[in-house]
Amino acid sequence: MTAPAWPQQYPAQYPQQFPAAPQPYAQPQQFAPGYPPATPAAPAVPLAQGSIDDFYNQPSTGGGKSLSFQGKPAGTQYIGIVTRPITSGDISQQTDIQGKPQFFRDGRPKFVMKVPLQLQPSPEFPDGLAQWYVKGQARDELVRAMAEAGAPAGPPEAGAILAITLTGTRPSGPGLNPANVFHVVYTRPQTGETSSPAPQAPPEAQPTQQPTTPPVMPYAAGLAQPQPAAAAPAQPVPPADLSPEQQALLARLTGAQQS
Repeated sequence: MTAPAWPQQYPAQYPQQFPAAPQPYAQPQQFAPGYPPATPAAPAVPLAQGSIDDFYNQPSTGGGKSLSFQGKPAGTQYIGIVTRPITSGDISQQTDIQGKPQFFRDGRPKFVMKVPLQLQPSPEFPDGLAQWYVKGQARDELVRAMAEAGAPAGPPEAGAILAITLTGTRPSGPGLNPANVFHVVYTRPQTGETSSPAPQAPPEAQPTQQPTTPPVMPYAAGLAQPQPAAAAPAQPVPPADLSPEQQALLARLTGAQQS
């Protein structure tokens, strides 16, 4: 039996050449076990240079929570003593409830001043420390009260007494909550000095005084001689125009500070 003759060439539908073999994959870089790949070092950030004013004008930490008049009736009052001088660190830009900075219509930023106060301890302020955030109508009322008390222009003085009373609310504008309206009574800090000392005569004009011998007291032998009592430190003199409630609060606060 004769074997069939095979065609000398493959049919046209078969490719004449096979595709080239794929190149081998690149081998990943090997690292020593236990050592991660090195990352480029970030450029060093230069440290800021500050001054003494920059240091002392930083925002103060602590100081108590803020005075809250939200939802409280008209007539709510807080009375406190300014605990320290106000610095630039107590001034910050106002923000809305989303934390976005606020501006006036002309583009100027709105600022708020934090006034640290010492109050009578209460369940609301157990340590007696609070901060009054002054802005809007409260700022204008504080300026008026300080001018009426004869205080210099600027922030409240350390040691001054502030009586802050909520008198009501007023409309703020479409879609905004009503703004609080306050009445402020400002009492400047007082000291024990009521008048300046009288000028002394020149040394050459003063009459010469002869030393005198103190009289001998008839104390029994062996008894200790009496010692002069130490002078008591000068105490703040409460202002005469304080109300009985303010005078009582001032007495309690100064007594708490001395204890």
